[in-house]
Amino acid sequence: MKKDILIENRYSFKELINRNRLENMLEGFSLAVGFSIELQCLPEENPYITTGHPGFCREGRRCMPSRRGHCSTLKNDLKQQMKSQTEFNHRICDNGIVTGAYGVIIRGSHVANLYTGQVLFQKPRIAHFKKLAEEQHFAIDPYLDELEELPILNEARLRSSLEFLSNALTQFAEQSIKDKELLLAQRKSKDNELFLDSIIDQSPFATWISDSNGTIIKANSALKEQLNLTDEQLLGKYNILEDGNIWNNNLLDQVKSVYQKGKTIEIELFWQREKNNKIDLNTAQDLIIQANIFPIFDSEGRITNAVCHWMDISKRRETERSLALYQKNLEQLVEQRTQKLEAEIAKRIQIEKDLRKNQTIFDAFLENNPIFVFFKDKDIRAVKLSRNYEKMLGMPLNDLIGKTMDDLFPSDLAKAMIEDDKKILFEEKLLHVEEQMDGHYYETVKFPIYIEGKAELLAGFTMDITQRKEAEIKLKEANAQTLAIIDNTSDSIWAINNLYEIIYINRVFKAEYKESFDIELEVGMNLLKALPQSIRHRWQERYDRVLANEAYHLEDKIDEGGGQVIYIQISANPIIVSGEVIGASFFGSNITEKKQAEEQLRQTQKMKSMGQLAGGVAHNFNNMLSGIIGCTEILQGHLKEDKESLNYLDMILESSERAADLAKKLLTFSRPQELKMSKIFLHDIIISTQALLNNTVDKRIYIELNLSAQKDSIMGDTSQLQSVLLNLGINATQAMDQSGRLSFKTKNQSLDLETCQNSSFNLQPGNYITIEVSDTGSGIPTEYIERIFDPFFTTKDQGKGTGLGLSTTLGTVQQHQGSIEVESSPGAGTVFTLMFPLSPEE
Repeated sequence: MKKDILIENRYSFKELINRNRLENMLEGFSLAVGFSIELQCLPEENPYITTGHPGFCREGRRCMPSRRGHCSTLKNDLKQQMKSQTEFNHRICDNGIVTGAYGVIIRGSHVANLYTGQVLFQKPRIAHFKKLAEEQHFAIDPYLDELEELPILNEARLRSSLEFLSNALTQFAEQSIKDKELLLAQRKSKDNELFLDSIIDQSPFATWISDSNGTIIKANSALKEQLNLTDEQLLGKYNILEDGNIWNNNLLDQVKSVYQKGKTIEIELFWQREKNNKIDLNTAQDLIIQANIFPIFDSEGRITNAVCHWMDISKRRETERSLALYQKNLEQLVEQRTQKLEAEIAKRIQIEKDLRKNQTIFDAFLENNPIFVFFKDKDIRAVKLSRNYEKMLGMPLNDLIGKTMDDLFPSDLAKAMIEDDKKILFEEKLLHVEEQMDGHYYETVKFPIYIEGKAELLAGFTMDITQRKEAEIKLKEANAQTLAIIDNTSDSIWAINNLYEIIYINRVFKAEYKESFDIELEVGMNLLKALPQSIRHRWQERYDRVLANEAYHLEDKIDEGGGQVIYIQISANPIIVSGEVIGASFFGSNITEKKQAEEQLRQTQKMKSMGQLAGGVAHNFNNMLSGIIGCTEILQGHLKEDKESLNYLDMILESSERAADLAKKLLTFSRPQELKMSKIFLHDIIISTQALLNNTVDKRIYIELNLSAQKDSIMGDTSQLQSVLLNLGINATQAMDQSGRLSFKTKNQSLDLETCQNSSFNLQPGNYITIEVSDTGSGIPTEYIERIFDPFFTTKDQGKGTGLGLSTTLGTVQQHQGSIEVESSPGAGTVFTLMFPLSPEE
C-alpha cells in the first residue's frame, strides 16, 4: 500500500480532515447542485468519499457492457491529465456526458483530486438515447427519466463549483494545521515556564527577583534557607532600596543605578538583621553577602524588574580571617578556587539569562496585561491568574490561587462558569461568553490546553466591556431620543433609497399623506407608486435630482380644495455613505402663515403708498375745489335774478361740497389722525351706536346687544371708535336689504406670546376685549375677502360708496394697538371681530 502524501513532511490529508464532516459537506453540496462528487486521495487514487446519484451512467454500463471500457478509458485519461494540470480538467464522452476534475493543493502539496460526473453542457439528444435503449433491449422510460435528472450547466459553473470545493478543503486543512501548531506552541510555552521555574528554584545560589520599585516578588529556595524566611515573610515586603544595610554601606546610589539607568552592579556588604526594620527578621541571620544585581527590560526598553544573585560568603570571609597568616601559601589555591567559582557563576548566569528571557516575557504579560488572563486545572481551580484579578475580586493574588469558582464568584455566575469549563475540558470546545458581575460586563474566550494530547488545563482571556456596553445603551437611548424628536417635530420628514422605497417617515408626514391622499404609508413602500398619477411625474423628477447628488430647496403650493391653499417649503439632501449616494432625505415645512404674514406686509406697504398718493391728490384737489366754490358763490351774487342759472350754480356747489367731503376723507386716510386718548368704556360707545342706528336704519332691522364682557375699559379716542362701529353697522344694514338682524357681542380673553407672534397685527400678550359685529345679510364673495380693506375698493353700486370706510376703520384699529378680522361667505352673513387691549388697571 502506498503511503499518503505528507504536507510539509508532517501531516497527511486524511489526518487533517474529519472524514464524517467532509462526507456530510460533500453530500450536502451534491444535493444542492444535483451532480455527484468523488474525492480520491493521492497517490493511491482510490475513491475515498463518493456522494451523489450516479444512476444514469451506472444503468447504462450495466445494460451496455460495451460502454464500460469506453468510460474507463475516459476516466484514466482524465487522471493522467490531472498529474500535470492540477486545476480544472474535463472530458466529454460521445453521448455528451461530462466528467470534471479539480486538484486539492495544500501548502504546495498535491494531495487529492475531486471528480464529478453525469452533467451536461447542453440538452441531451433524447432520440439518440432512446435508440440506444431500444438496441440494448432495456426499459426505455426509466432510462429516459434518469436522463432528465442530469443537471445542465456550462463549463464555467462546473469549474467554479469544483474550485469552491477545493478551496473549502484547503481552508479546512489550513485551519487544522494552525490548530495543531497553536497547541504545540502552547505546550512548549508551558514546558519552558516550568523549566525556568525549576532551574531558578534548584539553583544553589540564593536568587531573588524584584519589581521596578525594588520590592522582592520571587525568591528561590536557597535564599529562603539563608535568611530562614518563608515566602509570606519575604515576598512583597522586603525592598532593597529601603534596606538600612545598603544605606549604611553607601551603596544606595549603585543599587538605584540598576533601576534608574539599567546598570549591572556587584556589591559586597555585611548584612545585619537589625539594620532592616521593614520585615520580621527575628529568625534571619547576620551575613556577609556578595550580590550581583542586573535589570530586566521589556520589548520597549523599559526597566520592569531586577534580578539578584546573592552569595553568602560569611564562612569564606571567616576562613580568610582565620588563615590570614597562611595567605601566601594558600593564595594560589584561593585564586584557582575563585576562578572556578567565577566560571561557574558566569555559566549559570548565562543559563539563567536564557531562561529568564522567556519567564520575564510571560510574567510581564500576566503582570501588566489589561486583559484578565486565567489558567484552571481539571478540578476547575485557579492555578495562575493575571495581576488585575486582585482589583476585580478584592483579594491578594496569592489568596486567589487554588480557589474554586464558588469561592471566588457569586453562586449563579460560578455555576455558569463551571458548566462552560466542563464543556471545554471534556468536550474540547472553544467558547465565547458574556458575563455580568457587580455592574460590570465581561467578554470571555475560553479554550483547552493539551498536554500529551489530552486537555489537562483550560485557559482564557476576559475583557471588561462595560464602557462599550454602556456606550451601546447610551447610543440606543440617544437614537431613540433623536427619533422621538424627529417624529414629534412639526415638520414633515421622510427618506427614500435609490429604488424610491421609504426608509424613514415621521408622524407628521404620515398623517399629512393620509389626510391628502387617504394612503397609509409604511417603511418599505414605494413612495413614487403611492403618489397620485397626476403629480407622480413631477415628484419623480424631484427625487431623481437629489438621487443624482443634487441638494436643493423649493416652495410648493398645494390646493386642498374648498378654496384652502397651503404653502410648503421643501429641503432635499442626498444621503452619502463612503462617497456613494444611497438615498435622499427631505424636510417639509408648512409656511402658509409665513406667506400670509408676507402678504399682510405687502398689503400694509400698499396701503401706505396709496395713502401717500391719496393725500397728495386730495391736497391738490382741495385747492382746486376752493377756487371752484369761491367762483360759484361770486356768480350767485351776480345772477340773483337768473333763476335757471342759479339752479345750475346750486348743482355746482352741491357737487363741489361732495367732492370736498371726499377730499377730506382722503386726507383722513392719508394722514394718521391725532387721537385724543383717554380711558373710555366700550359698552357705553356700543349702546350709543345702537341708539344712533335705531334712528337711521329701517325698523325691520333688529339690532341686538350681548355685552357679556366683565371688563370694557380701554385707552382710546371716543369719536374715532364711534365712527368705526357706526361704519361697520351701516355697512351691515346696507347688506341686509331692509330686514334682518345686526348683533353687537363682547367678551374678555387673554392672549399669550405664541398667539401674538402668530397674528398679522402688532399685538402684545395680555388681557383684551373682543367685539363681534355680525349681520344676516348677503355676505361677501370669497374672492373679495382679501381686498375689502384696500383703499377705494367697494362692492357697492357706483356712486354709493367711496371704498375708504373699511380702510379708515383698519387704520383706526391699528392706532389703538388692536386687530380686526372678517369671516363671511355668500348668503351666510358677515362677522367682523375687533380686539382691543384693556386699560392697564384692568
